[in-house]
Amino acid sequence: MRIVIQSAFLLFFACSLPAQSSSLAAAPPAQGTLSIVGSNGTASGDASLPIVTMRGNLGIAAGTPLEVHLDQTVDSAHASNGQRLHGKLVKAVGNAPAGSPVELTVVAVAAAGQMSSAGELSLQIVRVNGQDELSEVITAQGKQGARLTADAAPAKGTEASISPQQTLIFPAY
Repeated sequence: MRIVIQSAFLLFFACSLPAQSSSLAAAPPAQGTLSIVGSNGTASGDASLPIVTMRGNLGIAAGTPLEVHLDQTVDSAHASNGQRLHGKLVKAVGNAPAGSPVELTVVAVAAAGQMSSAGELSLQIVRVNGQDELSEVITAQGKQGARLTADAAPAKGTEASISPQQTLIFPAY
């Protein structure tokens, strides 16, 4: 009974509203607004925006491998999203010599047993030799925990851990 009364109430108000025109004229653009510009420099109707990347003056081409050693061990149990890490370039790349400082950020982290039985740690380079330079994200994973039976959930696995002795290879973005 209550549903019927509510439906009738809605129907009454919907019928009493004035009819609206189905064709609306486009409003003229406001003065000082931005238009979307395509790759050829002309305004386009395409709603996609060009991708903006952070590029320093290091002369590092996209896809170039950046080999890095971290300054300290990091693991998925103790890292946090957004945490800044520091390391050094193993080999010279572009205008950055070997040994140049590298700043990385923890993009995503999940301790063992949170999202899956194994820990995961995702890192990305954000600066090389003091200049903005992005890399692709790489992910380290721990080992899955053992299963007591085939259909059982796995036990807690190991944390993802990266030591300073490991060489990390990040493709430049």
